[in-house]
Amino acid sequence: MDLKPFFLVYLLVAVCRFGFPTLSAGLGAAVGEGVLDVFEGYELDDPIGFIGYVVGFTVFGWYLHRVAGDPSDGRAQVVAAVLGAFAQAFAEGVAFLAIDADAGVTAAAVSVGGNTVTHGVVLGAIPLVLLYPTVAGYVGTEANDRSTAD
Repeated sequence: MDLKPFFLVYLLVAVCRFGFPTLSAGLGAAVGEGVLDVFEGYELDDPIGFIGYVVGFTVFGWYLHRVAGDPSDGRAQVVAAVLGAFAQAFAEGVAFLAIDADAGVTAAAVSVGGNTVTHGVVLGAIPLVLLYPTVAGYVGTEANDRSTAD
């Protein structure tokens, strides 16, 4: 388990429209993590983690913008944050099992659960729900874009 401020990327994805901005935010987070991995020491599971970041942030944006349809809804933000964090943590858990011969299913499950809680709730949904109203007022949101197009 580690502590990463997923809410920063979640905020960017929530205030922008779904599509290329969502993918860009996920790629940016993955590249940032990749650069950090180079400084910390590159490991064999890092490419799977890279994919996990892109998929996780894309799942977050997809749920928030396409399934829930309202990025300002706090409940949708919480569900999207947990789903996105789980997708990312699941990729890391699979990599953990595939690369580390001594790792067991229990250790991988604890890793997935812990990362889902820390990334999805503690440093994901809680700050997202608190900060979104302030940030959305300063950034053009999808809803604002629609209202100014009329």
